[in-house]
Amino acid sequence: SDVRQLTATSENEEHPEFTPDGKRIVFVRDYEARTEIWIMGADGRNPRRLTRNDARDERPFVSADGRRIVFMSNRDGNYEIYAMAMDGSRQTRLTRTPEWEIFPTWSPDGREIAYARKFRAEGRMQGMLRAMRADGSGDREITRVETRDENPAWSPDGRFLVFQSVRDGNFEVYRAARDGSDPVRLTDDPAWDGWAAFVPVRRR
Repeated sequence: SDVRQLTATSENEEHPEFTPDGKRIVFVRDYEARTEIWIMGADGRNPRRLTRNDARDERPFVSADGRRIVFMSNRDGNYEIYAMAMDGSRQTRLTRTPEWEIFPTWSPDGREIAYARKFRAEGRMQGMLRAMRADGSGDREITRVETRDENPAWSPDGRFLVFQSVRDGNFEVYRAARDGSDPVRLTDDPAWDGWAAFVPVRRR
């Protein structure tokens, strides 16, 4: 109920994400040839652009303390992970590989960033989940299967990751420990299942 339109432009607005305090929304504005990251009030007022270049800046995600945004961009040739302050300053590249680094997400404590690395191997596209410290150091492997694991999301307590994978034939949703162990398939459907996220539940 109470559906409200927050943007009204000739461009496409995509990938909205609330800031942790619920007062603002970061989102992507698609200009076809490029995409930029914007921020606005939760009521749609006062939109302001945070990135400005001729590349595709996408998938913004705000840290739990509301101080930084992590995102993916191909501004340096291929998709890499970047982070910036909430006002768009201090834009910093965190990964440097010939593959695509995509779909970054902060851990609940803000100390790590999980993401997917996408690459071509044996004539087909594959992907794995990885994580690194907030400054880009300590990059580590979480999953490694000869299929595609993508779009990680942390559980509120930081113990688990939920993600989508084609390891059993088509995209299904899985949960695993933060180190990739004990993977559990959560969906079983011939349709495409993905873009999963944990929902915090307050105990009464």
